[in-house]
Amino acid sequence: MPEDSKKVIERLKYSYFFYREPPRSPLLSGYKFRDVLPEIKNPKGHLRDIFEKRLYKLQEQAFESLSSGKNVILISGAGSGKTEAWFLHTYTHQVKTIAVYPTLALANDQLNRLMDYSMNLKFPVEIVDAQRRNRSRKMIGEKLDVKVLNSLITVTNPAFLLNDLKKWGSERGIFRSLIPKLGLLVVDEFDFYGPREVALLLSMIKIMRWFGGDFQVALLTATLGNPEEVSSFLTDLCNRETVIIRGNPFSVENRVYILLGRDLRKVWKEMRGEREVFESSNVGRDILESLEKFQVFQQNLFKVLAIADHLNISYTPPHVEPSEIISKYVNDDGVTIVFTSSIKVAEELGRKVAEKVGRENVGIHHHLVPKDLRREMERRAREGKLRILISPRTLSQGIDIGRVVRIVHIGLPEDVKEFRQREGRKGRRAEIEFTETVIFPRSPWDRELLTQGVDLFRKWVELPLEKTIVNPHNKYSKLFEALYKVQTPSLKMFLERSDIELLESLGLFSRGELTQKGKRTWQKMNFYEFAPPYGVKRMMEDGKYLEDIGHGDLVERFQPGCIDYTSNSYVSSLIVRGRRVTGVLERPFTIDKLSAESFLAHTIEEYFRVKAKWGEKPNILRDYYQGRLHSEVVCVIDLPREGFGEYTKVPNRVYWRLYSEKPKPLRMGKYTIPVRKVHLLPIVTSTGGRYNDFTYSEEVEIEPKEDLEYLRVGLAYLMVVLRISYALALETFAYSLSNVGGRKVLAIHEEEAAGLLDIIDWQDVSKQIRRIEPDLLTLILIREVDEAAFTTLIGWGVRWELAEEAALRAIEYLTLKRRIEVEVRNRKIYIPKPSTALRLVSIHILLFPLDDGGEVCLGYLGIFDGENYQLTKVVKEYYSRGLEDLFLGKISKYIDDPTYKFLVYDLDSFRSILEELGARSITYVVEGLRKEGRIIEVAEEVAKFCGMRTQLENILSSIGWEVRYPLRTIYLELEKSRSILRMRGIHRWPSFTKYLGRKAELHLMETLRYIYLLHLISGKV
Repeated sequence: MPEDSKKVIERLKYSYFFYREPPRSPLLSGYKFRDVLPEIKNPKGHLRDIFEKRLYKLQEQAFESLSSGKNVILISGAGSGKTEAWFLHTYTHQVKTIAVYPTLALANDQLNRLMDYSMNLKFPVEIVDAQRRNRSRKMIGEKLDVKVLNSLITVTNPAFLLNDLKKWGSERGIFRSLIPKLGLLVVDEFDFYGPREVALLLSMIKIMRWFGGDFQVALLTATLGNPEEVSSFLTDLCNRETVIIRGNPFSVENRVYILLGRDLRKVWKEMRGEREVFESSNVGRDILESLEKFQVFQQNLFKVLAIADHLNISYTPPHVEPSEIISKYVNDDGVTIVFTSSIKVAEELGRKVAEKVGRENVGIHHHLVPKDLRREMERRAREGKLRILISPRTLSQGIDIGRVVRIVHIGLPEDVKEFRQREGRKGRRAEIEFTETVIFPRSPWDRELLTQGVDLFRKWVELPLEKTIVNPHNKYSKLFEALYKVQTPSLKMFLERSDIELLESLGLFSRGELTQKGKRTWQKMNFYEFAPPYGVKRMMEDGKYLEDIGHGDLVERFQPGCIDYTSNSYVSSLIVRGRRVTGVLERPFTIDKLSAESFLAHTIEEYFRVKAKWGEKPNILRDYYQGRLHSEVVCVIDLPREGFGEYTKVPNRVYWRLYSEKPKPLRMGKYTIPVRKVHLLPIVTSTGGRYNDFTYSEEVEIEPKEDLEYLRVGLAYLMVVLRISYALALETFAYSLSNVGGRKVLAIHEEEAAGLLDIIDWQDVSKQIRRIEPDLLTLILIREVDEAAFTTLIGWGVRWELAEEAALRAIEYLTLKRRIEVEVRNRKIYIPKPSTALRLVSIHILLFPLDDGGEVCLGYLGIFDGENYQLTKVVKEYYSRGLEDLFLGKISKYIDDPTYKFLVYDLDSFRSILEELGARSITYVVEGLRKEGRIIEVAEEVAKFCGMRTQLENILSSIGWEVRYPLRTIYLELEKSRSILRMRGIHRWPSFTKYLGRKAELHLMETLRYIYLLHLISGKV
């Protein structure tokens, strides 16, 4: 049984806040692992541990679905056995499998299990990435592509797979020969990826199919925003049914302790003695209740202390020393992982714990520790010989270190996802009776949370995880696929008109080949970054190289004066070769080094001035290590003005952001909110580097009288509503407001191309804004999004009704370009601009009998999806029919996507014409759509506001809309054609219906657009 922290904490006389999280267990199957693997007589290793256990229900469902040839989307948290869910199918049916993990370093847990199964069940597993490929090149023996071909399971990462895939056009690549024999592609940790990476993954699956792959797909993820749409995409792509399986992760009872400090009653009594001072400062009822009741004081401890600091009340600081509690776990029945905010904190804490229990009983695990020492620590932890591991981050994902019973947080991470990842490392063994979470508030973020009360912390922890954004219509996918076709000789013939138009619009394609810009784009098209496949060097002044950084990180986080939190250093200068920045030079973040930098002289002087103004003692190192000093880079971003296009990001200015030690109390109803002062310290230095990629953006000019601060609050509030109501990450969108030459502009763009700006339903978002009830967590999230907006909102006295109005006003501007003005009976109405984002398709049919008996007829079928028209001529000639399949092929993508609805003006008339044409296949499809509720009869909608049901042209005339190609002109042309055919013979109809066809198509396109618009205005009139 694990050590009970309650006894340890109370023995050391700490006060704490405590709550329990109940155990969770996936539903169990009736089958055991031995039932699925009956031929195994003497299991060993991990297989022996699970052999007599029952499968989870989700594992059984996944096994059965994969065994029957279906794709699988498996949605469940960590510890739910997702690896075994696909492995059982792979091994039992000997299906060649590629398993893709974000990085192999983060997949150690899964890899160790697969290698364990491989050794015990005697089947080959090959692990392939850039490092292993390079080692393989130096070795004599079987080539890596042959090893991959002979393996049952090949494990790789998407960055390596993408680079390999780019070589397939020239008949090279390690995986090229495996693809036709591949049976299963597993994409694990799908929720790890951002929208850009998801778009590339979907394209990679599609390209693998182009090269002869006929494999199943298994997507494994903790969260997924739109599984039904992803399922439809995979079904259409792989021509296989896709099954969505949901399950619960396994976890035992978890006990949460938030350490508040020692001798709190003494502090409480000191505060009670200063009650008059608190009352005179107009604090809220929550603070006064804290002075009356000790239990309430504990819940609001950090808030009361923050306000006491502002009021210059002297008190005995609550003593907290993590090492004296952590050291008690040295002989525990399981491993304790301690997460810290930095390497420095990990090293300092490790030394203190080691002094109490011995150096051999503590492991300090981070990326600066040699890999062989890290592996040795992991081995000892698995074997039960090392019970305490301290790490900044390297243990938060993917490393199996056995029986973990406790996670200790020295300060909380700033996002829920990382907190959950840390917590997911414990309690994975069923024999563990309970697990523990021990939190030592330390960082500004968790103190910010806890200054608002412990209940707010729990609400933050329980926020839903950010959803993985999957948009099969993302143009980033289209861009990559089009480039791939151009660069692959065998695929170039399959370039579609839309591919060429996209490449040409971006300046990447001209005269049948890629431009120089297009070639550079192809070279930079890598998985995790739109940049060359090598990083920017990071070097300390003593010549020691640190881990490389990305080209985007260089621009946004590693300019001169920026603080490198991973190494407790700062960027002293950029290393430039020619016109390119190839590296950064760093120096330790010490007073001596900082004072020697001439470009920081003004910044440091300003720091001293501000600290004196605030009445605080200056100490740069203390402010940094206590989280009150941060660096940030302000970039200039050149965005596409509308829609999808290339953007360029250039660093412009560097600042240090300084927070005051003592927060000021702000009254909000019965609550009191401690708010810290903030000051930006400019750094006078040259910046360098640039980063570009492709994304979606919208820019709209706003009224000259509009208050930009008001709109900024609205936009920040909008981002928070998207996080709370739609589980979109706060960084999904970025916005800016500018005023240049009297022209005010609002711009919004996606940080990574997701295509959400094309499809987001702002009307529904407006409803959520009106529905949401903002609270203290909402306020904290606004501060995370936009410090300036937070300050303005505080200045308003946190008037949420103004924030709501401002958010709705921002949406009005964002939808301006999506709206068009139409006039109905002399009344102006604004309706959404027709767009594929509305997921509507108007459909109409025309029928022209060419002879008196109706034996030969011409039909024209058309659809309009808001942006594109697709027209098909359907012929009935005696008993032969033609081109039905062509039309169904054109609309299949809309039929297969359940989010689309079809607009028909008069359904009875439509079906009657289909029957006359003998277009039975189309008739069956329309009837199926009607039964699914996906057909909207526009004549019915129009009758409600016009008071009558009549022919389309009558309606258009009654509301004052001009018809440029009326039906009567088409019939005049029809009569001309019929007259000629009576004389020349009906068999010559193809030669004498050309003008009829042209006019019919113009009329059909106009009709399709009017049907679409009538549906949109029906909801407005």
